[in-house]
Amino acid sequence: MITNCPSLIFHLQAHPTINSEIFDKIRHGKIHPRPDIQSVSDQTVHFTDGSSSQYDVIIAATGYKISFPFFDPDFINWKDAEQVSLYLRIFHPAHPSLFFIGLLQPQGCIWTLAEVQSKLIGQLLIRKIQITIQLA
Repeated sequence: MITNCPSLIFHLQAHPTINSEIFDKIRHGKIHPRPDIQSVSDQTVHFTDGSSSQYDVIIAATGYKISFPFFDPDFINWKDAEQVSLYLRIFHPAHPSLFFIGLLQPQGCIWTLAEVQSKLIGQLLIRKIQITIQLA
């Protein structure tokens, strides 16, 4: 909970990156979504629905993993996590002096949101606001 800061409104969540042009490319036959790959033999890709096709390139859009190799894995390890346990995706509930900026994916430019996160942390550090985080 944030106190002494009535003008801040937060809507933060993780989501996949979606390019609005992809739907147009699919609609016009430039991109062909396919089911899971069962096997690959030379340039023939066999899919789990029983279909197969010839391809020159396979692009595996598998997502991303959050990694902090400079932290001991026993301290913070979100490499295989499905959810990052940070309040507002900034504040670690067990480490009140550790902050994360930019560990989110906005619909638009990240810089504006990173600036707001930085200002929020600054307000906390100069004690203009207080944050209470409940440990899960």
